Amino acid sequence: MKEQNKKTGVVMVISGPSGTGKTTISTMLAKTVDNLKFSVSFTTRKKRVNEIDGESYHFVTREYMEQLRDKGQLLECTEVFDNLYGTSKTQIEEQIMSGKDIISDTDVQGYMALKSALPESVVGVFLLPPNKAEVLDRLTKRGGSSIEIAERFKAFKEEISHHDKYDYVIFNDNMDSTLHAVKSVLNAERNKRARNLYTIYNFINAMNAEQ
Repeated sequence: MKEQNKKTGVVMVISGPSGTGKTTISTMLAKTVDNLKFSVSFTTRKKRVNEIDGESYHFVTREYMEQLRDKGQLLECTEVFDNLYGTSKTQIEEQIMSGKDIISDTDVQGYMALKSALPESVVGVFLLPPNKAEVLDRLTKRGGSSIEIAERFKAFKEEISHHDKYDYVIFNDNMDSTLHAVKSVLNAERNKRARNLYTIYNFINAMNAEQ
């Protein structure tokens, strides 16, 4: 049999409108699942009080971000509310080629760009809140002016129309159950036949080898 390439990692992208908990779920996954690395994106927006540079995001200037984009060092680069967000090409490719899985929380534009660049590796999960009241409550708790909150809610209504571009849709009405559901998706993707051909054929070859 023809030898297959070794197993590559899964790039799980978790998206959802503002306030759906995608960053919280992504962070929890990275902390509780073995062989899973959180993808730290670049952004030009200001750091929030509870965020850490290099862990939450790489907070950089717009000039630096544009240089990375123009040099082809970003797999995707999108602009949201006048701020740029982007994913390192080197970081992602090195991780998946070494067989390590990646979790990333990004918006629909970022997901579509990543899916286009790495169609065999990227798996999309779209999170939705249980109801409208919960959405408004979460958006308010994130802080910001009333204008910013209104803009986020407007963006929420537009973003939910893109759910059909994703492989999975999960309603986040409880963090524990949502975390369990996303872990189940990751485990299923890790065990897909197409991702494990190298190991499968090695096993078959060993079984067929002369004793």
